[in-house]
Amino acid sequence: MTGYGLASEHTIGDLLNWNGENGQVFFYQSEYPYDASQTNYGDKGFVSYKIGDKVQTHTAYGVGAYSRFTDNTVFMN
Repeated sequence: MTGYGLASEHTIGDLLNWNGENGQVFFYQSEYPYDASQTNYGDKGFVSYKIGDKVQTHTAYGVGAYSRFTDNTVFMN
């Protein structure tokens, strides 16, 4: 499967979960939710772009995630 120009924003949880084998993504943009906190987001380990544990081959070009945590300080891994 191939994805072109994917975007995901402002979701409390992982923003994209890719579980298909041999996937390709050409441009992905995301923005973390504004109302995230360390407790409801950072500590839970949510990420912008998650590849499934069983996926062995995946290629992505032009991947970007940005934040504007205005309400709280949030540390992400």
